[in-house]
Amino acid sequence: MQLITPPEITIQTYPYGWKNQQRLAVTLLMGVPLHNGYQPTAKIGLPYSAQDMWQAIADNIANDAVFDIGFPKPKAEYLVYGKFHAPDGFAVSAGEVEVQFQDLKKRLAITGPRFWRKILTPTTPEPISELEISYANSFGGEKYLQNPTGIGFDPSSGDPLPQIEYQNDLVSRPGHTPKPASLGATSVDWMPRKKLWGSYGDHWQKHEAPFFASNLQPDFFMQGAQDQWLMQHIQGNERYLIRNMHPVFREIEGKLPSFNFHLLTQANNQPDQLLSCPIDTALFLPDANMVVLIARTEVPIETFDGEEVTLLQAAYSNVGEETKAITVYQEHAHARSNDLLDDEQIENYQLFRPETVNTLFSTNQQLSQLTLSEEAKPLPLPPGTAAIGALGLGGILAAAAKAAGKGDTGATAAPSASSGTEGAADSGPSAEEVSQQFDTAMEKIKEALAQLGISPEQLDEVLNDESEDKAALMVLLKEKFPNSEDLKALEGIKDNPEKAAQIAEQKTQQGQQALQEEMTNKPEGMSDAQHQSLKKTLSGEATEEDLANIPANQVDQQLDTMMDELNRLYPLTPESDDKPPSPDEIAVDMLKESIRKVLKGDR
Repeated sequence: MQLITPPEITIQTYPYGWKNQQRLAVTLLMGVPLHNGYQPTAKIGLPYSAQDMWQAIADNIANDAVFDIGFPKPKAEYLVYGKFHAPDGFAVSAGEVEVQFQDLKKRLAITGPRFWRKILTPTTPEPISELEISYANSFGGEKYLQNPTGIGFDPSSGDPLPQIEYQNDLVSRPGHTPKPASLGATSVDWMPRKKLWGSYGDHWQKHEAPFFASNLQPDFFMQGAQDQWLMQHIQGNERYLIRNMHPVFREIEGKLPSFNFHLLTQANNQPDQLLSCPIDTALFLPDANMVVLIARTEVPIETFDGEEVTLLQAAYSNVGEETKAITVYQEHAHARSNDLLDDEQIENYQLFRPETVNTLFSTNQQLSQLTLSEEAKPLPLPPGTAAIGALGLGGILAAAAKAAGKGDTGATAAPSASSGTEGAADSGPSAEEVSQQFDTAMEKIKEALAQLGISPEQLDEVLNDESEDKAALMVLLKEKFPNSEDLKALEGIKDNPEKAAQIAEQKTQQGQQALQEEMTNKPEGMSDAQHQSLKKTLSGEATEEDLANIPANQVDQQLDTMMDELNRLYPLTPESDDKPPSPDEIAVDMLKESIRKVLKGDR
């Protein structure tokens, strides 16, 4: 089957049978920016690429969550995946999340962790700064058929109380069973949804298998809670408002774009069809500034897997815009299938887009980019970055290197593999060389982890547990990327200079901000005099007196922490010609001794 689509649309197919008819369900997915000023570089009307869309889905939806099962829905619904974010990041004991979509309004109460006391009154909620909005944090339990993944159903189990509840249906006493509250998809085998999937007994086995049961109810294909269902498919311009689900913006407000989706189908021994694909799902990802529009249609087929369908070609237009004739799409499909287009024509997708999108794209020459707003808080720095700067080690190491350059290191090190001066091969690497090697190694590791999508929180949780070692990190990697295809996909960034440039720019901005924060905010436990010395060190203006104010034992401790982190992560860096030296080659004792001399004023 040949799939022809602009780079912003993904096509997925699902063959199935129902009521003695075999069908090929076809799903089109496209991500567009939320209209909230969150991303000033985003061009309103320009969608994201399919690659960015799937990246946002992977970052915001758990691997085991089934947000879509691929079959046409009888009406539309909205789903939201993300977190509750406390205002300005300050921890709170309770808060709320609110979502409005057209005339639908849903408010959820958010609470910090609580437990039933022995006298069966809840403990005071613990403060939280964020919370995943999922059914796992909502009311339920292993024996609760409406949400077996939840918490709070059995007060005698010691499990915590639910952290997500409907505002008008809060847990008030043991034995109270409120409705589970969340914004994502429910499972097909939870009640009451399970009741809708029909009867699969002897009659089904004899007359309907392997198709769906004939008495399956169409609402079975609806994924979210009923209070997230519309009465019709999405028409365009639907209003939405999301509160407290972004770390910077308290409210995300806007309207959906007005798009119609079309699909040209070609199959053996059948006439071509140009089908309309109604939008039945709006999938909101607030942290990614994205809403994914999911449109669908179905094609009757005669084979079990629809192998007679030879081509699917997707396009979209503005609501109210005249649909192009089927012959226009047929001509393009014929030319593309028979290699009648040159390279420029192959990359030209104007035929498949609305005129408004074509106009914007001709000006910007790219789709919307999945990047953070200039107004938004920067992403957390990779673990160790803030710690490295906390004592101004950059400036200290530079001063130590100057001392080492005068030949007064007071320490020996392993011989260097190469040298730029006569006799240097026997004297070992200079402090400056070791410092550069260390910085290079750390940057390589941070870059590798950032590309793997390992969050600082996940990494800190592993590295701060002294009972675990590299094996714990490998478990984390396997959980993040359960199959080799995911790992192969990561290699694509090496061949994407634009993406690499974005990452480099982002990391530069983060480093500058971290430096500025260290110069502005005095670290806990540091005296005013020490902070003044630190600021001068970070700005490169440190004097010997300033350096003498920085406790040497803190510097030693910081170096030990960094080396421990390096020893654990180094084996995970890929082999290459420019791979940094191993931790064993870094003369830490020499660095410490050089730093001590600098701090004492010895030269």
